[in-house]
Amino acid sequence: MRFRWRGCEDACVVGIMTKRRVKHMASRAKLNLKEFMTRMQVLGLYRDIHRSLKHIQSPSERAFIRDWTRFDFKKSATVTDPEMIQFLLSKGKAEYHHLQSNLQLSARAPADATTVRPKKIAGTSVKI
Repeated sequence: MRFRWRGCEDACVVGIMTKRRVKHMASRAKLNLKEFMTRMQVLGLYRDIHRSLKHIQSPSERAFIRDWTRFDFKKSATVTDPEMIQFLLSKGKAEYHHLQSNLQLSARAPADATTVRPKKIAGTSVKI
């Protein structure tokens, strides 16, 4: 099947769509505005989580969180109830904010905790 972009007569914009792609496009359900906006929020949350992975130092922890995120999103992909979708979205946002706060705390933590010396409090003597 050939298609042309609307308003373009140039031969370079003519593309060939496979039967599989046409079938896929026809089988997708049309979303109303609320469903579309919810879908965009879910995809945005997924992208935000994956963007924050670059701030995790340990490759094993990064892989664990990436795999855990993928699993949770794939597991919830079949949910159709709008209330349940909103619940899962709010739960995901809370977990994302928890991840962000942990990343901020780890960025503030000293690299080597053994080099931090306790502060001397007036009136006490601490021998180290």
